[in-house]
Amino acid sequence: MSSITITTTHKMHTQRDIEEALLGSWSLLEYFSDPFDGKGPSLHPMGPDARGMLTYHPDGRMSVHLMPSAKMKSRTAVNDGFIYTGRYWVELQELGKNSFMVCHRAELASLPYLEGMVQRRKVTLPDNNRLVMSFVGIEELDVCGP
Repeated sequence: MSSITITTTHKMHTQRDIEEALLGSWSLLEYFSDPFDGKGPSLHPMGPDARGMLTYHPDGRMSVHLMPSAKMKSRTAVNDGFIYTGRYWVELQELGKNSFMVCHRAELASLPYLEGMVQRRKVTLPDNNRLVMSFVGIEELDVCGP
């Protein structure tokens, strides 16, 4: 599971509250992956100081820019970072306290397999100052969304 932690001061209750709270640009605080089997420590695939920006526009468009730590001297193709842009929407589902689903439909992507796909992300608000996004899955375009 990969997570992005960003800071927000918004309280979110309805779909409209969530959509409005997401608007703007968010700076990456941490990017990590937990082992699938739950054993072992979290990994930082782009280094502990990965850099990133996530932007949600009011017209339903979004973009993600994720780059490895500037301190990483040797990069591999998998960890060179990635960028994608496209449409997004919010889905309210029973995902637990203060949680909802955001779907990103990639129209342009630095990783070719992402283009034309929908990434589903669980968003959790553990408190008023944090927003955590966790990868849920990738689906074909016609499976979900507007």
